[in-house]
Parts: sequence; C-alpha cells; structure tokens
Amino acid sequence: MGSVALFAKGHDDVARMLLAFGILLSLFFGAPFLAVYTKARGRAFRVVKWAAMAALLMVAFGPNTREWWWLMITCAWPLVWTEITRVSIRRKLPVEQWPRALYL
Repeated sequence: MGSVALFAKGHDDVARMLLAFGILLSLFFGAPFLAVYTKARGRAFRVVKWAAMAALLMVAFGPNTREWWWLMITCAWPLVWTEITRVSIRRKLPVEQWPRALYL
C-alpha cells in the first residue's frame, strides 16, 4: 500500500524499491508458515519463489534492466548455486528423509 501511495505521488524510484522489499519479505516470512511437506507442494512453492525472485530483480532495476543484466546475474548466482546443491541432495535422498529445507 505504501508503494502505491508513493507511486501516486510521483516517487517512482522509492515506490519500486518498497515494492521489491515487500516481495522479498513475503518470500522470507511466508515460507515458514506454509504447509509445504509434499513433493508437489514443494515444487509449486519453488516455482512461485523463483518467479517472485525474477520479478523482484526486474522491479528493483526498473527501466534499466537491460543495461544492468550483469549485475542481475551476479545477484542471482548465489541463489542459483544453493538451488543446484539442493536439487543434487533431493535426487540422492528418498523423500521420507528430506528435511523441511529441501521442500523449500
């Protein structure tokens, strides 16, 4: 709501950053409260998580997205590396032995 109010007043840059921060916080605080204990729910959550993170980067960089592609890749690389590691662990363990972090 604060982002919409700032955008209406003409503060586009601050509104974009506030919206990006809201998206980030919804991912960070929403995950522990969701009932993600099956393979299908975990897969759906990961798809939504990666779509939201891509949207977060696009919103944060705004109209300069094409000029700052290298910075976006640099920002996303640690997240991609962590996800690659989790995929590797998911393939090796049976679903019954997965800790909760592997569903997310």
